[in-house]
This record gives sequence, C-alpha cells and structure tokens, in this order.
Amino acid sequence: MEKHLFLGDEAIAQAAIDAGLSGVYAYPGTPSTEITEYIQHSGVVQQRGVHCRWSANEKPLWKLPWE
Repeated sequence: MEKHLFLGDEAIAQAAIDAGLSGVYAYPGTPSTEITEYIQHSGVVQQRGVHCRWSANEKPLWKLPWE
C-alpha cells in the first residue's frame, strides 16, 4: 500500500473517489471548487465515467443530478 500526503480538500476528494462516488456537482467560488477540480482530473474517475458538472450558481445546481 502506497502512502500519500494530501491537502484537506484533496483528502476529501480522494475519499469520495475511493468510496465510489457516481457524480460531482459544484459551482465556482465555493470551498468545494478544489474538491471538484481534483475529482475531475483523477484518471480513475474518467475511467469510471463519473458525472462532473459545473453550474453558474447554486439555484440550478440542485437539478443537475436528475438530468
């Protein structure tokens, strides 16, 4: 087992990936921005076909998982 040193946001993102997340939805300018970016650039997520979507703000964001 390899050891990795993560920043806080990276650790949260990696934990979500390891848990098998199926989608990540966010809007820019929030604390979750770095988490979403980390997930989007993960090779494992691209292989699994995880849905990654951005929204302009929080209002339309709640509808994205059902589209």
